Order: sequence, then C-alpha cells, then structure tokens
Amino acid sequence: KKALARLVIHPGAFEAVDGWHATSLEEFNAVRRLGFQQPVCVAPNGVSIPTAQEMAAAAVHWHEVLPSSAQGPVALFYSRFHQKKRLLELIDVWLDVGPRDWLLLVVGIPEDYTPKMIEDYVLRAGHSGRVRAYDGAGHPPPYAVASLFLLPSHGENFGQSIAEALAHGVPALVTDTTPWSGLNKTGSGWCVPWGDYAAALHAATSEGVDSLYRRGSIAREWVAREFSWNKSARALSDFYSGLRVKDPSNST
Repeated sequence: KKALARLVIHPGAFEAVDGWHATSLEEFNAVRRLGFQQPVCVAPNGVSIPTAQEMAAAAVHWHEVLPSSAQGPVALFYSRFHQKKRLLELIDVWLDVGPRDWLLLVVGIPEDYTPKMIEDYVLRAGHSGRVRAYDGAGHPPPYAVASLFLLPSHGENFGQSIAEALAHGVPALVTDTTPWSGLNKTGSGWCVPWGDYAAALHAATSEGVDSLYRRGSIAREWVAREFSWNKSARALSDFYSGLRVKDPSNST
C-alpha cells in the first residue's frame, strides 16, 4: 500500500524532502535502503517515567479487575491484537514453556482478535486460567502488575509499548525484528530471534521475580537517560535548525 501511495498518490514527495526523522538506527537504515540520501535525524520517541502514585493506582485497579494478578507473577503482552504481533504464537509458546505459577495477561486494542477469541483459544487448548485477555479501553496501562513484558512482533519501527514497559521498571523480552538490541547490552531484558524466543522465555521466567526486578531497575534508568522527551526534542530542534541554515530561502 505504501509503495503504491508513493507512486500514485504523492509521486516525488519523498524525493523532495529536506530531511528525515527516524526513531531508531534500524529505521535510518530502512530509509537508506530505499535510496534516499537526505540528512536523517535519529531521535527515538520520548517516554515519561511514571510516578509512584501512578504506578500504585494502576496496580490497585488491575488487582480489583483481575485478583489473580496479585497472587503470583505476571507476564504482560500490551499491544494491538494483530497477527503482526505474533499474539497467538506467543500464547502457544506460553502454554508450552511458561511456568504454571505465572499468569499471562494480554491487554490491548482488539483488531484481528477479541479478548473472548483469545480466551476461547486458550480454553480449547485445555489451559483455562493461564491466560487472561482484556480490551485496554477504560483501563490504565497494566505495567504496574507485571514482572516481565513480552512482545514477539514480526516488526516494529520503534515499539512504544516496549519503551513504556521499561520506563515502568519492567524488563522486556522481544524479537530482534524490533529495534531493541540495547536490551541485551544493558541487561534490561532480551532481544532474540523468534526461533530462540521459547528458550529465552523459559530462561527469563526461571530467573525469579527478584532478578527481574533488578533488571527492571536498570531498564528504568536506561530509559530515563536515553529516551527522555527533552533529549529527543533537543536533537530534533538542532536538526531542523541545521536544515533551515542550509536552505536560506526557507523563512518558516
């Protein structure tokens, strides 16, 4: 669809731009692979660190909605219910290698699947209660009740929910088709090929919640340092200023 739009709906528009904003090095490389040579500013989306009060209120809400979320460790999927996110494949892996004393909480925007479809899928597999699914509308983000965040997506330009989970102090396990290899370097989680996801999930949940909590603390510090709105805004402001200098005819 995008290729068709480039040719038919706005031909020449991309070629005419003075610069590009990429949210990751992977997105920068995608721009270059398409043949565009204009300057590129790599500035990730910003993310805010939640307050203790916000975290506590969200935890209370989810413990009331789902009492079992207060009774044991929770792994969280928080994203669109779309095939791109490998949601059903994640559930299959969870039912195969996920620990019995953990709960997989699935929350998001129904698209290809609804919460009922997901829970019926789990019921047909004979594992009722090991996965609970909710439409995220009307609920605060559920990061506060999670010990581990899971997103085995086929691909993400950035992955805002990953950044948000880390900002909430939740380590993440994602696929290497997302631009989050820094998880491995910082100890904030794991970024692995899909073929290794099941083994990584087993290893992550076997660490224990105390170890995951320590990883989450590292994650929060990393996000606060590298993914603040102020840092991204400064990078973009400097980039735009440079473009104006190069084009003195641009008075706006």
